[in-house]
Amino acid sequence: MKNKKIIMGIIIVLSAIIFLIGMTKEVRAADEQGNFVIVLDPGHGDNDPGAVAGGIREADVNFKIAYYAKQELEQYEGVKVFLTRYNDCPSIYDRVEIAKRYQADLLVSLHINSGASNARGAAIWVTQDNTQIEYHQKAAQAASQILNRISNVGIYNNGVQIRTGKPDEWYDSGVVQDYYGIIRYAQRVKMRSLLVEHCFISNAQDRWFINSDDRIRQLAQADVQGIVEAYQLRKKGQGSVPVKSIKIDTTTELNLEMTQDNPQPLSYLNMLFNPSNASNKEIEWYSSNPNIVRVYEGYIRGLQEGEVTIKAISKNNQRMATCKVIVTKPTVPLQNISVDKEQRNINIDGNELIAVKFNPSNSTDQKLYWTSSNPEIVRVWDGYIRGLKEGVSIITATSRAGGKKTSCKVIVKDQNKVYVENIIPEQEEYTIGINEGIKINYEYLPKDSENTDFSWTSSNPDVLRVYWNNIRGLKEGTSEIIIRTPEGITEKRIKVNVKNIKVEQIVLEQEEYTIGLNEVIDINYDYLPKNATNTDFSWTASDKTGISVYWNKVRGLKEGVFYMIVKTPDGSLEKRIKINVVDRNSVKVEQIIPEQEEYTIGINEVIDINYSYLPNDATNVDFSWTASDKTGISVYWNKVRGLKEGTFDIIVRTPEGFLEKRIKINVIDKSKIKVEQIIPEQEEYTIRVNEVIDINYSYLPNDATNIDFSWTASDKTGISVYWNKVRGLKEGTFYIIVKTPDNLLEKRIKIIVQK
Repeated sequence: MKNKKIIMGIIIVLSAIIFLIGMTKEVRAADEQGNFVIVLDPGHGDNDPGAVAGGIREADVNFKIAYYAKQELEQYEGVKVFLTRYNDCPSIYDRVEIAKRYQADLLVSLHINSGASNARGAAIWVTQDNTQIEYHQKAAQAASQILNRISNVGIYNNGVQIRTGKPDEWYDSGVVQDYYGIIRYAQRVKMRSLLVEHCFISNAQDRWFINSDDRIRQLAQADVQGIVEAYQLRKKGQGSVPVKSIKIDTTTELNLEMTQDNPQPLSYLNMLFNPSNASNKEIEWYSSNPNIVRVYEGYIRGLQEGEVTIKAISKNNQRMATCKVIVTKPTVPLQNISVDKEQRNINIDGNELIAVKFNPSNSTDQKLYWTSSNPEIVRVWDGYIRGLKEGVSIITATSRAGGKKTSCKVIVKDQNKVYVENIIPEQEEYTIGINEGIKINYEYLPKDSENTDFSWTSSNPDVLRVYWNNIRGLKEGTSEIIIRTPEGITEKRIKVNVKNIKVEQIVLEQEEYTIGLNEVIDINYDYLPKNATNTDFSWTASDKTGISVYWNKVRGLKEGVFYMIVKTPDGSLEKRIKINVVDRNSVKVEQIIPEQEEYTIGINEVIDINYSYLPNDATNVDFSWTASDKTGISVYWNKVRGLKEGTFDIIVRTPEGFLEKRIKINVIDKSKIKVEQIIPEQEEYTIRVNEVIDINYSYLPNDATNIDFSWTASDKTGISVYWNKVRGLKEGTFYIIVKTPDNLLEKRIKIIVQK
């Protein structure tokens, strides 16, 4: 038994060690693609329902909030979203481990609170470790924005909160650990975390917010909007390019030297963004001790001796970069540094020392940091360089004292090859039009060079397309052609201006053509101005069954009137050419002559339209007869029937549509005589509230048939109207509106109601 106890004790100790090792390993946030990773943790789950009240389980609500929030967040650019659980219930420790595996930038644990029946509202817990801005202050800002959004839904805002854990458990920073495990474990692995309690399930008013999916979705959307605002996320499809990572373009350590002439040294920390075209490059800067070093928009100023850490946090995605800054009072401060040669050539496997001169030479701090712009070509260590393969690299030395920089261009060559020393274009600058293509003529020296398989690129591919030494202008702007030798040792840049000279006029030899069936002709044309660039016109047919169009050629396919449409590439200018296609073997109708130009018929009355045509020997006399409105008249060949009252047209056309004639048809209801005038006994009446009077009236003509008038009030709250009776309801001026059944005629009678 004693041995068993010893073994169990060893196991417990080993487990604790493994636990501590696992939980002290920091998260390397930002996944391989640089996405902003949000892990949502629906609290409780499986056999742990969480708080329960009114038939609602907290675990179910938490999952719905997480699921809806995931759907919303995935609509944002560069954002990945994961859940810690689905049907299971991981431990608190495992939930943080899951988030760590996903390389979470933000862990949000979602809950519903419970307590006394009068307890209500939302609160968010953040770490109490305020020694690190990115975990405490920034989390508190995000929490505040989420709570503001939740309060907009109608839930009381209890604010951002912290809760202290066991007094004998400390973070590495020396701060007592947090009470809630999800925050405590996340803080140990340096992961941003929030614990959101959306409302109280024990409160009937709060519980109303979580007893429908629609309102739960509103809570999820409130969470999302708070996160979106805090991390400045942008929706997909808006052209936004999110920040994946940031870096301070200096050494990891910078020494600001305080001197008698410069007691508060100033320097600038330049920020590098990945990608370089990120949409939002706003940065917030923090100093771990503003009394030693103050920072403002990248500018740092040393105030007194000491060491600080400068943190830069991007507003988009809250990516972070740091730099250690040491403020000293050197005996001999550094003014500047320089290299002995600004360019040097070395052979593959050759090595040299780049000598740096310090000014003054006896400066106190002469620590340098070395970088190579292309380590695969030139390797550098403490000023010693080695050529690895053909190419060019920029070697930069940065002083710790004040971040002074000096650079040297290093060219690595194969000593057995003859290299191009000069690329000579026919011109140093070109001006071309949009869509204009030209060839760049050039030569190189020496003539026996071996590295002549040049690369040709455009500094602005949107403006200029380059394929070897052929170029084409794409849009207005300026670009450079960059010609480089294969290893990049020698290059030449040629300036190209691309201008857009637009066609202002398409000039046709003729505006209209008549061609026969199957006849093919060319359409001759010109354009102005003569040096226009957008001349790659499109040629189309208004009706592909009538004419066939290929560029400026046209073929007649069937008789009729058609159009060729000529457009500039951008569609800003077009010209239409009328094409009449005829059967040259036939005699065409030149005139259709109806017996009358206008007819009046009754409803259901049928008449024949008598007509003739000229010339009498025309062959295309199989006319089409149609109605302008088929609900008004029915047309069959030259017969017409009236269907409803109104004015319509019969349209007579030749088969190919060259010629048409319109005949006016007035349809009337001959059984009806229309009211032409409604005549009230008075145009205006004055009555009292609740007084009822009859409105006497007549109409003309006396034998009119459509006399089933409608009587309505302009304002039913002012007067009550029943046929021609009216009652005053309230003081004011109103109108009785009398209309014929077909609404073609109306009369208004003024009613003044008094007390």
